[in-house]
Amino acid sequence: MEFNPLAVMFLLVSQIPVAHAEEKNKPTIRVNPRSSIYTGDTITLSCELQETTEWEFLFLNRNQWVQLLNSEQANSLKVTVNKAGETEYRCCARSRNYFQYYTYYNYENKNYYYYTEYSEPAKITRDHIQY
Repeated sequence: MEFNPLAVMFLLVSQIPVAHAEEKNKPTIRVNPRSSIYTGDTITLSCELQETTEWEFLFLNRNQWVQLLNSEQANSLKVTVNKAGETEYRCCARSRNYFQYYTYYNYENKNYYYYTEYSEPAKITRDHIQY
C-alpha cells in the first residue's frame, strides 16, 4: 500500500500543537469606601488590571464614557453620590502595544487601540454598593 506524500504531510502537520490566543484580561472595578454611602458623599472608583504598563483606563456610567485616564494619571475616578437612585459603573483599558492579545480595535485619531473586556458592573445607590 502506497501513501500519498500530501496525505502524510497533512497527517504530520495536524499533530503539531497549536497555541491558542490568550484570553483577554478583564479589569476589576473597586469602590472605596465600601460601607454605607449617603447623598453628597464622594467615592473613589478604581480600575485594576494585572498588566499595568502602558494602559489607559476608561470608565463608563450607563454605557456613556465618563473619563479617560492615561498611564500618567491614576487608574481611579472620584464620583459624588447624588439622590437620583441607582447608577452603574464599568471600566476597561486600552493600549497600542498588545497586538498579539487583543484583536478588537477602534480607529480613533488615526491610531489603533486594543481594548480589554469591560469589568463587571459596580452598582451604586445612596445606601448600597453591589459588585
